[in-house]
Amino acid sequence: MVTFNVGNRTLPVSLSQSVSLVPQETTRIQVQNIPSTVKFILFEAHHQRSTLRMSYVDPNAIPLHEELPHGSFVSGRHVGLVYQLDQEKETNSSIMYLSNLRFETITSLIQVVLYSSNGKCCWHYS
Repeated sequence: MVTFNVGNRTLPVSLSQSVSLVPQETTRIQVQNIPSTVKFILFEAHHQRSTLRMSYVDPNAIPLHEELPHGSFVSGRHVGLVYQLDQEKETNSSIMYLSNLRFETITSLIQVVLYSSNGKCCWHYS
C-alpha cells in the first residue's frame, strides 16, 4: 500500500486527510512505497483562512539569515507542488515540507495524488 507520513502519523494515499500543524513549525510529508508506474506526485494543502508554505527544501536546513531558494516553494491558502520522479533512478519515496506560518495551531487538509506517465491518476493500490 502506498502511504504518506505526516509527523508521526502514517496515512494511506487515498482520500484527503486533516492534519494539525503546530505554530511556526514545518511538517515533513513523505510518500513511501511508490510503485514504478508512478511518474509524478501532486502534493496539495488547503486552509480556509491561514497562509501555508509548501516547499521542496526543508526550511530548517536553511540558515536563519537566508531565504528559501527562488522557485522551491509556494505560499497561500490553497497550495500545491509537483514532485517529478527521476526516470533513471529507482525512487521508492519522496518528501515535501509544509509550514504553518501562523502563531496558532491550525488544521489543514492535505492530499497526495499519484500519477502515471500518461497523466492518469493512479492512487488506489493494494
